[in-house]
Amino acid sequence: MRPTSFSKVAIDMYTEQMKWTLWFMVFILVAQIAHIILVISPLNIESTLRNFLPFLYGSAKIYMLIIGIFSYGFLTFYVTQGVTRRDYFIGSSLAAIGLSITIIIIGVILTGLQFMILDRIIDYPMTSPLFDNHGFLQPVYYNMNIFIFYLIGYLIGIGYYRFGWIIGFAFVAFAILSIILTETLLKSQPAIAFTGLLALTATILIFIRQITKRMAVKV
Repeated sequence: MRPTSFSKVAIDMYTEQMKWTLWFMVFILVAQIAHIILVISPLNIESTLRNFLPFLYGSAKIYMLIIGIFSYGFLTFYVTQGVTRRDYFIGSSLAAIGLSITIIIIGVILTGLQFMILDRIIDYPMTSPLFDNHGFLQPVYYNMNIFIFYLIGYLIGIGYYRFGWIIGFAFVAFAILSIILTETLLKSQPAIAFTGLLALTATILIFIRQITKRMAVKV
């Protein structure tokens, strides 16, 4: 295997972005703990206990969008190191998939711990159950959606990088429409939601590949 293959790009990008993600997860966990304290405190500042996974999911979408926007910086580095644009595209996509899966798995585990611990010490109703609109597929849809948000950010980043600010606004417009579509799909029947999210993911990936295929790298 070549030392600059897509697998190396995937491992390197996943490792680097996971370092950022751990800080993000710590921040979300601290915020959730603060929320729990407010709920169970005598002051009763908040009355309903929130589930951790949906709380994480809402923030993770914005987080993935942001790091997706700045992911074009890796392209400049790897291309100057001799990595082909094709290998970078595959590697960066695999890294984003791995990152999305890891975030949701951690969220599911921490949600389970939240239920186990709090069920022993308090008796409060919890909103946003782990498996709600789509049953046991809910974490899967969460995973697909935050991956799409990463790709949307990725597309915005390379759009501005290649075409500049004026045309870049068209990519922002496309991103807004894509976000609206994903949120709409998640409210649909499971088969429609799954098929629609897959189609949107494939469409954005195709756009990214076509834009980066012959894109000049600014050194």
